[in-house]
Amino acid sequence: LATAQRGPHPQLRIWDPARGVVLCTIGHRFSVQTLSFSLQGRVLSVTGKDGHGRQRVTLYGCGGVVQHGKAAMITSTQTDALITVLKVTPFDANKMVSVGRGNIRLWRIKQGVLRCACLLSVLPSALLGGCGRLLPPVAFPPPLPPPPVWLQIALAVAGSLSPLAASLFLS
Repeated sequence: LATAQRGPHPQLRIWDPARGVVLCTIGHRFSVQTLSFSLQGRVLSVTGKDGHGRQRVTLYGCGGVVQHGKAAMITSTQTDALITVLKVTPFDANKMVSVGRGNIRLWRIKQGVLRCACLLSVLPSALLGGCGRLLPPVAFPPPLPPPPVWLQIALAVAGSLSPLAASLFLS
């Protein structure tokens, strides 16, 4: 569980909700609008505004929070996009999706730098009812269970999925 104070220099807190104790406190440099953990809880994404009103995205690595009580900033960037939701993908902690006013963006960390890799959509306000409504939140489906062991062995031996194995697995 992560919480944030309001204001220009908020404290972020990562909690153990079962015990009701703070595991880590992070001094954050910008106001906070959204907080979101990756599926495994290793990355905390934070969006907000800096002192000049510019949108900021910051990512913190939380792998050492339980053992050491510390989270390290992975990267931070400024963007012109208004972000209302930012989610780390469940399949790669270096890739994110954001949704904002009239835009959907794909992000990635490459060589330690967070960049918008793809702008999927810029929707004119006329298509959003004329008032620039926000797009709905983004969500990822739960991860699929791994395939049965026999299929993993068949794939490793064959190098690909044969039609017979696919029909047995999918039926």
